[in-house]
Amino acid sequence: IILSFNHSLIQSFSHSIIHSFNHSLIQSFSHSIILSFNHSLIQSFTHSIILSFNHSLIQSFTHSIIHSFNHSLIQSFSHSIIHSFNHSLIQSFSHSIILSFNHSLIQSFTHSIIHSFNHSFNHSLIQPLINCKK
Repeated sequence: IILSFNHSLIQSFSHSIIHSFNHSLIQSFSHSIILSFNHSLIQSFTHSIILSFNHSLIQSFTHSIIHSFNHSLIQSFSHSIIHSFNHSLIQSFSHSIILSFNHSLIQSFTHSIIHSFNHSFNHSLIQPLINCKK
């Protein structure tokens, strides 16, 4: 009976230790796999979100800079063309007016001199003849 009792006790104790060890091993392994999976999942998700955010931010920033640059360039170019056109127009108009004025002045002056000369010449020729007849 004692032998049988000892045998049962040893067997029961061994079984209990083996069962506890297996249970701990399985539980530890499962826990480890779940933790690793969760960690990988969270890390992957976080990495994915950060990458997407950075990509969107960079794309948005780049788009904004390109749009601003193009807007400034077009505005600057338009301003330059308008300014050049106005400057040329004013210069051309001023030049035209000055030329026209000079031309009229010279023509008027020339006409005046010729008229004066003719008048003086005619007067100097006719006056002695008139005086002679008297």
